[in-house]
Amino acid sequence: MEVKSWAALNMAGTAAVLAVNGLANALPINGVTTGAVSDRYPNLFAPAGFTFGIWGLIYSLLVVFAVLQWREQRHRHFTSRTVAAALGPWYFLSCAANAAWILAWHHDRIPWTMALMVVLLLCLVQAYRRLELHAYVERDKTTGIARIAMSVYLGWVSIATIANAAVLLVALEWSGWGLPPSWWTVLVLVAGILLGAASVLFKRDFYYALVVVWALWGIYSKRSAPGMEPEPLIAGAAVAGMAFLVLLVLGKIRNGKGSEI
Repeated sequence: MEVKSWAALNMAGTAAVLAVNGLANALPINGVTTGAVSDRYPNLFAPAGFTFGIWGLIYSLLVVFAVLQWREQRHRHFTSRTVAAALGPWYFLSCAANAAWILAWHHDRIPWTMALMVVLLLCLVQAYRRLELHAYVERDKTTGIARIAMSVYLGWVSIATIANAAVLLVALEWSGWGLPPSWWTVLVLVAGILLGAASVLFKRDFYYALVVVWALWGIYSKRSAPGMEPEPLIAGAAVAGMAFLVLLVLGKIRNGKGSEI
């Protein structure tokens, strides 16, 4: 497929995702809001409601990225060296997975949402890797914005994949193999923290790590909110994870190793 076709599809995919996500709560789809479905499956990994405000940032970045990559392919003579060419089908496929996930979620098809979330995650990993390689050739504004957008998006979807898995286990009435839910929550928190640390240590990607910090803050806020059952183990793990990641980022900056993106 020609590069200009991918650029156009990326624009269309972004618009479709915004439309579906907007209608999800405006209609709402299937008569329920996104949050109402989440409330059916209470679990200790779920963050406070304000945490999901990060979607506003993500979609704003994606809109800017979509417009810039469209303009780039129209004005660049060598279209094979554009962001749209580097991404190929992967960003558009992520848009399709995102929109399909919303539909499955609102129709309470939890196993389907898990499968679609994994597809979304894998598509974003491919997009992230391709942009990373593209940055070795082109380090312009469009590439920079695209990398920031994909980093923030991938960071949040990585956390959302863990959250979706927690919802699936609740839906399946999983017993936890005898371990208390708080222990399992701490284990998955550690997994998320390790992902954030890896992004700093191996990719010098501070944006991804800071998204993980935001998610940890949301989890801590919910677990320590008035009226909630105290979960000191989870709250402590979240605070420790935030401190660890922030210090890791600051340490890199102090050593003169800023974000690679």
